[in-house]
Amino acid sequence: MGVTGIRGRKSKVEQFLEAQVKRFGIRIRGPYGNVESLYDDILKDLAYEMSELAREAVSVRRIIHRRLIP
Repeated sequence: MGVTGIRGRKSKVEQFLEAQVKRFGIRIRGPYGNVESLYDDILKDLAYEMSELAREAVSVRRIIHRRLIP
């Protein structure tokens, strides 16, 4: 939905994202009414991805550690 809540034709950017990005399962957000809300979502997404990477690293370290113990 647009900022006003009325939906018109899709922009070329929306068409591109749906054709080239969405098919890979990547979530598309927006449109954004202001830059601050975009920044907020970017920071939230980065925090989520960082926590997932940390969980994965801990899991791998546990597996390695278990194999090193005689």
